Amino acid sequence: MMDTFIDTEKYTLVPEDYMSGQDAAELLSALHDTESASVYTVKVPAHHAVMIYALPHGEKEACPSVCRMLALLPEISVPHKLLVRYMSGMVHVVLADKERLLLINTYAAPDFTSALYHIFLAMKEVMFEPDHTVFHWCGNVSPSDLAVVSDYFERQCKVEF
Repeated sequence: MMDTFIDTEKYTLVPEDYMSGQDAAELLSALHDTESASVYTVKVPAHHAVMIYALPHGEKEACPSVCRMLALLPEISVPHKLLVRYMSGMVHVVLADKERLLLINTYAAPDFTSALYHIFLAMKEVMFEPDHTVFHWCGNVSPSDLAVVSDYFERQCKVEF
């Protein structure tokens, strides 16, 4: 995996077995507009998957920041893993139960209230309760945003990206 990361919502994680014989660009174009982009893949062996992603033509090759987030999951020692990255008008959310990846998604979030909405919606999807979950975060989360987070999550922990 690369050491350069970019915040993008144009990605999908596909099981390795599904990728055999499949065209990565075709798979990604079913989800995102890739007409003015180059499509790349990177293996994510810990999850037996392949990340397919798009970068604008001419952009220096980099991995989506969610790849780095997936790599950080083993460093989180609690069983219900929530990792959030709030950057560039979007929130990336990764949820895992022990080593089992449950959800990885990116949502438009022009403000932190919108980000929290999507975080709670994702948690509801996988049946995580805020009082049993540590809010692990990286990115642009301000002290006032963390004060709001503390109303819902007993513990927060900054993760070095």
